[in-house]
Amino acid sequence: TLLYLAFESGRSLSQLGILDRLSNAVFQSVTLRTAGFNSVDLTACAPVTVLLMIALMFVGASPGSTGGGIKTTTFAVLRGAFRALVRGGADVTLFSRRLSQDTVLRSASVALAALTAALVGLMLLLATQPIAFDRLAFETFSALGTVGLSLGVTPMLDTFGKFVIMALMFLGRVGP
Repeated sequence: TLLYLAFESGRSLSQLGILDRLSNAVFQSVTLRTAGFNSVDLTACAPVTVLLMIALMFVGASPGSTGGGIKTTTFAVLRGAFRALVRGGADVTLFSRRLSQDTVLRSASVALAALTAALVGLMLLLATQPIAFDRLAFETFSALGTVGLSLGVTPMLDTFGKFVIMALMFLGRVGP
């Protein structure tokens, strides 16, 4: 929320009062991981905001929800594993509980499978569609995260491009 607010105060949120800026920043940071509604013109967002939105869509929602992405728990496990690696420890702990090696490996596998699917899909789109990289990246991660947001690119895709987006949506919904 704070990053979205900082990056967009002079762009897509510039015409709003401070309370409306804050509420729109909260709404956008949440909807990027779940529902796919937008309260501002996403095409007016800065490139840094587009990257932030891609990251939020990749992580996605929490388990048990209908939102896609690798899930917040998978991201938390990977963050814990990174922290353990940096500290030189072998045990991954979250909230004073040690995680099994199987949990850590499963989380890494889920994230790698999702990232691989996104990169393959993005490469296919870049190779076949005459559309800017950032726009195609946004559509790719939105499809994989089953978010439903668009920067207006989907109608411009040819049949093959739409098939790639549909395949990513299916993979994102079924999950690894």
